[in-house]
Amino acid sequence: MLAFFGMGPTELVIIAGIGLLMVVVVVSVVMAANKSSVAGPPHDSSQLTTCSACGRSISRAAAACPQCGHPNPPQPPIRG
Repeated sequence: MLAFFGMGPTELVIIAGIGLLMVVVVVSVVMAANKSSVAGPPHDSSQLTTCSACGRSISRAAAACPQCGHPNPPQPPIRG
């Protein structure tokens, strides 16, 4: 009953184990990639302003909002 394409139970367990190992490796790689892309230097709030059109935080030196394209006249950074 356990024979599948002429394979016995031992072969099926080995194939299932290899498949499970591949899934674990792929999930680990994806999680590591997401963690490294999310992590970054903290944002200096003195270098940011709010877009008057969409409300997102953008650089004070940006000529336009990267999200909506609304013009943003460059502003000097706030010195604290």
